[in-house]
Amino acid sequence: MVRQSTKVKDKFRDRFSTTKSVQQETTKVKELKEKIKELENSSSVAETSTGKFLISLDRIEPSKQCRQTFTESVIQKRMQSLSREGQLDPLVLVPVSETEALSDRKYQHTRGISSGNPSISAYQIEDGEVTFRAAKRLVEQGDTQWEYLEAVLSNIEDLDTIHFRTLLHHLHSEGLNPLDRAESIFAEINLQLQIETEIAVKLLRNIVYRSGQDIALAEAIANYHLDEKYQEYLRQQLETEQIKLITLLNRLQVELGSFVKNDLAMLALTKNLKTAIRKRELPCHQAKIINTLSSKTLAINEEEIEQIRNEVLEHVLVNQLSVGKTRKYVSEIIEANGKKNLSLVIKLSKTISK
Repeated sequence: MVRQSTKVKDKFRDRFSTTKSVQQETTKVKELKEKIKELENSSSVAETSTGKFLISLDRIEPSKQCRQTFTESVIQKRMQSLSREGQLDPLVLVPVSETEALSDRKYQHTRGISSGNPSISAYQIEDGEVTFRAAKRLVEQGDTQWEYLEAVLSNIEDLDTIHFRTLLHHLHSEGLNPLDRAESIFAEINLQLQIETEIAVKLLRNIVYRSGQDIALAEAIANYHLDEKYQEYLRQQLETEQIKLITLLNRLQVELGSFVKNDLAMLALTKNLKTAIRKRELPCHQAKIINTLSSKTLAINEEEIEQIRNEVLEHVLVNQLSVGKTRKYVSEIIEANGKKNLSLVIKLSKTISK
């Protein structure tokens, strides 16, 4: 009886010990989170000797950066990397004040992470958005260790400069698809030159057309940054806005002819095609081909055209059609419903009526 009583006591003692251990661990986690929050809210303590600090995901917001395509496979790969290897590189953040967040133009660069400083409302991402998105997804799935990420502050004090530098980096690393590249370059044109996209497109097409007819102009465009004589020739031949566009593209190391030929078409894509590129991994070449299904090629109303485009989009995605097969599939639709076919029917009917 005494032995049984001892076993019962030991059992309750073990259970109490386990409960106490869990409570202690819970308290430790709570204290750690409070400590992190305290460090985050301090003006300088959160920074280590390397300038790194921990920051809550809640205080980070995506910036209007050049890369807008974050496919599911990219996010999943980064989630796996975080789970296996941890965070390899810190985010690069830009402190943004409340007034500057509203204007979305400039900010007062302030070292430290002081929530006590009412001017700072959030931190925008200069670099590391894939990691940020992957961490948010992990937290949503219950992995709370990713509620905080390691970060450093950007050493650039101008959001315009940050946009240019980030764009240049992505262009060099070929980290942008044609859609993101086209939209980000035109965002830079809007930002730096205050030229609206529609006007800029017309000016660029005009430059390429004229340079195709004028060898001297083409030579001057290719070499204007090397010699004053080429710059003078351009001033005589082109509008001021056109020269500004050439200058900016040269700074970005973007070849004018290739950009106009290959990338401008991305701006004309329908909204659902752009979404399919960014969310469903539709290749940009296939998107451009599908986009040719329009009122210019089909002799049907807009509602029917949109329905056909959506059906073709699904067919291409589900069957993973290559560029060649997509082009053939779209060509067959245009041949069956196109304006050329309609014109032949009209011509034939007129002949019969005679």
